[in-house]
Amino acid sequence: MALNPIIATGTGKTAGGNLTESYISAVDLAHTFDVYPEMLDRYGNFGGSNFLTFFEDNGLAKVTDQSNFYWYEKNWYLQGQLIGAVALGTAGTGTAGSVTITVDAASIDGTVSVRVGDMLIFNDGKTGYVTAVSNSPTPGVLSVQPQTGVTTGQLIATAAAGTYFGIYSNANIDGSGPRTSLVSKPLMFSNNTQMFRDDFVISGTEEANKMSFKGTDGKQYYYYEGEVEALARFRQSIMFGLLLNPSTTQSDTTGGGNAVPVTQGLLSKIEQDGINYNIATGGQFGITDFRNIALALDAESVGNEINFYTGNELGTQVTDNIANSFRNGGIVFNTFGGGDNGKKKSVELGFDSFIYNGRSFHMQKLAALYHPQITALPGFTSFASGGFMCPVDKQIDAKSGAKMNSIMLRYKSNNVVDRRYKSTKVGFDITQIDKTSVSHFGEMGLQIVGANRFVRIK
Repeated sequence: MALNPIIATGTGKTAGGNLTESYISAVDLAHTFDVYPEMLDRYGNFGGSNFLTFFEDNGLAKVTDQSNFYWYEKNWYLQGQLIGAVALGTAGTGTAGSVTITVDAASIDGTVSVRVGDMLIFNDGKTGYVTAVSNSPTPGVLSVQPQTGVTTGQLIATAAAGTYFGIYSNANIDGSGPRTSLVSKPLMFSNNTQMFRDDFVISGTEEANKMSFKGTDGKQYYYYEGEVEALARFRQSIMFGLLLNPSTTQSDTTGGGNAVPVTQGLLSKIEQDGINYNIATGGQFGITDFRNIALALDAESVGNEINFYTGNELGTQVTDNIANSFRNGGIVFNTFGGGDNGKKKSVELGFDSFIYNGRSFHMQKLAALYHPQITALPGFTSFASGGFMCPVDKQIDAKSGAKMNSIMLRYKSNNVVDRRYKSTKVGFDITQIDKTSVSHFGEMGLQIVGANRFVRIK
């Protein structure tokens, strides 16, 4: 794994008779399974934190020097507009009539984006032509001619029944002057880093109760089982925070009401800005559901490679009803490094890949979605029968022009102090107290770029 912890080991070694055992921290064990392969059998992937492992093993953990980090995304060049008031202008059909449509204030960001000569399309396919735009005393009051053969009454009914109209083109007369210049403002998004920690403390007597093993290198090692459990809890708390956190602040009533920084989780971000899909029929996910999602991905211009995380119930249904029929063809493994090595790595990380509608889907049953003590409590199956899809391509920051991964783990560092991950062991030789403590600490957050391209399945 790519994580490089900062470790202060304290005493480090003990000796008993002629046998010398070297202390090995839980962090080192978690990242050197080749020394003690049985760790995987005994503790699994340290709490089932495979979602966290994906970031660590694929270079998706990036530095931020700010606790509140931000980025910019490009808005649509041709933006839909919310419809406010609708009224009759001049009765008539086609160019003989006009309808007055007021753009809703929510679609006016300092400047009205509709200009004379714009051609509008409404939700039933009817179109109109903008002949005048008034911004006084109310901004965004449009005079719109109906298309040929459509009466003003029909266009009023269409506009009143719809929520948006789109600007699909423009038409101008010979010799017309320049149109009003429009420059779309980049959309700023932000999230916080969150401080995670867990601790393990034992007395001097308890310290003698250690787990010993002989490593594959022939050397004798020991570790503390409680320390391993503390690390597993620590990694789980990070993973579940990245997935489930609903907001970006909490109030610490015991600490004077100070705001506690919280990173907004993936599922909350998708619900807020992404594609939310409800399974069509009786909770059984089938080819119709997958087709509907594929069409939604097309509409958002999503790339050709998707990570598809599922609960155990949804994952089984996808395997039974879809994946087994779509394993042939050019599956892309670029997110894992590409080529045969990328394919091998995806298998090692527990992904099952298939191709549908020109996209490679790398599916993984995510243990976090069916944890019996957290996300799969008795009678609660929403997570186990659901899942989410994450594009794994790169986007361009609309302000700096820098390339950004669509999903990243951001950790706090200023090139002097690295707060991504610290594990510190302090013993008697340092404190002169008959106790040993191990502290795990990390400050990190989640960055989702282009959340409109992510999918939540329920």
